[in-house]
Amino acid sequence: MSETCNLCYVDFRTKTQHREHTLCCKLIKDRTAADVPNDRVPNARIMYELIKNLSAKCDKLETELRALKTTSAREKRKINLVDYLNETRIPTLAYKTWIKELTVQPTHVEKALENKIINGIFELMDDALRDDPNLPLTAFSHRRGRFYVWKEDAWEETKPGFTNELFDNMAFKFLRAYTKWELSKPELNARTEEAQKYKMMYMKLLTTRDEVQYKRFSAWLFERIKQNVKKIVEYEFE
Repeated sequence: MSETCNLCYVDFRTKTQHREHTLCCKLIKDRTAADVPNDRVPNARIMYELIKNLSAKCDKLETELRALKTTSAREKRKINLVDYLNETRIPTLAYKTWIKELTVQPTHVEKALENKIINGIFELMDDALRDDPNLPLTAFSHRRGRFYVWKEDAWEETKPGFTNELFDNMAFKFLRAYTKWELSKPELNARTEEAQKYKMMYMKLLTTRDEVQYKRFSAWLFERIKQNVKKIVEYEFE
């Protein structure tokens, strides 16, 4: 089936020939009269082929440019991180309620005794994430060290020192949990040298909270809960 030019009504056997001719034909029809210089010029056939080729290249470039503009417009659509969270993620509990209900189990206490208090906290947080992946606490991979919490009916960015306060809160929970755990271990209530040594070791672990542990906890928590923004390609976050 032949293809016909709507401008000069010439028939072509292929779509490629038709497309190239149409671009050239339209260019010739639309251009205005112009003075021709007196120097030598290519013959009509060569001029035709040159124009046809350039017109095809121009058409291809315009198509690619439109595609790039469309992609750019989609990827540059800005959105505020808090707005994004409010629209896409609603936790089951507010942050304060979640912290209040977070419970240190005997296994967490024993983990801290075997290592350090921070290792017990790591295990406590891991268990909390397994129980409910939609925690009222999150972070984004491109904003290192920044955290967001769900407060009753909206998300908000936390203030500096947030992870230090969270660490201290959990450490206090461990202290109270240890008291209960100790009562379940009659051998630790005896006034023996070994029992006293055990208590002193644990109290030292609980009271040793310095910048090294704070930074380690903050870095661990960020890596554990961060969302990867590369998976959200249509947004440029503010």
